[in-house]
Amino acid sequence: MAERAVRQPRPGRHATVHALLEAGHSRRSIGRQLQMTHRTVKSLADAAKPEDLFRGQWQHNRTSVLDEYKPFLDQRWDEGCTNAWKLWEEIVPLGYRGSYGRVSAYLREKHLATAGHRATAGTPRGDAMDP
Repeated sequence: MAERAVRQPRPGRHATVHALLEAGHSRRSIGRQLQMTHRTVKSLADAAKPEDLFRGQWQHNRTSVLDEYKPFLDQRWDEGCTNAWKLWEEIVPLGYRGSYGRVSAYLREKHLATAGHRATAGTPRGDAMDP
């Protein structure tokens, strides 16, 4: 059982941990049986449903250091400036302390949502679609 539980996908491991908790096993004994760390067992046990385990960058409702600069980026995008490197250089003096990668990812999402643009919106070389 231990080998199979370790290889289970997260929803399966979540169900297994909750079944063992309901059967009266302690978190420590579950960790030993399923060969999981205390932290993993705690995380699975504390999550009411498997979806609660997914957090971090995949949560679309989380705030980002880029949020307050998105209106500026959107305006510049609408003006035709789609070069991520150039836009990153423009928001750094405005106080943005995040990474270029986050700016590039945001603009890549905009690019994919906007039909008809070439796939060079996030290039730092300056050969993207600048006016």
